[in-house]
Amino acid sequence: MSEMPEPAETISSDEMPGAEMPDLGDGFVAPAPMERDREEYFAGDRGVLDPAVRRVLVRLLQRRVLFADKHKEDWSVLLENHQVIESRLHDLFIRLIVDTERGVAYKQQVRSEDLGRAARARTEAKVAAVTGSVGKTSTKEALRSVL
Repeated sequence: MSEMPEPAETISSDEMPGAEMPDLGDGFVAPAPMERDREEYFAGDRGVLDPAVRRVLVRLLQRRVLFADKHKEDWSVLLENHQVIESRLHDLFIRLIVDTERGVAYKQQVRSEDLGRAARARTEAKVAAVTGSVGKTSTKEALRSVL
């Protein structure tokens, strides 16, 4: 018969000041200390960005332009976290333009034709555009039978 492994070492609350650890008895794995959990900035907060990065992201959404000379701290945070801020804006179909020479950053909404162009580039399907006010349905049906 094989030997049972030793139970995981339990940690008492005396060994971790400030951490409240319930006494689970022998044989239980000690819970992870809560002091490593990130701080909530509001009830139910599930965001992972640093507050300074969040602030810059909100300011970019609220304002038309962010100027390096007028918003020095925000500009610094933007440059240090450019990729993550740009990624979050892309999730909302918003393009971020940062001109470091001029010291200006602004946003641009991605247009639906840009999204369509990207979707067409990813597909191997044949694409035909049919426009006009008369005969679109007939033309569409004829193309379907030919293609």
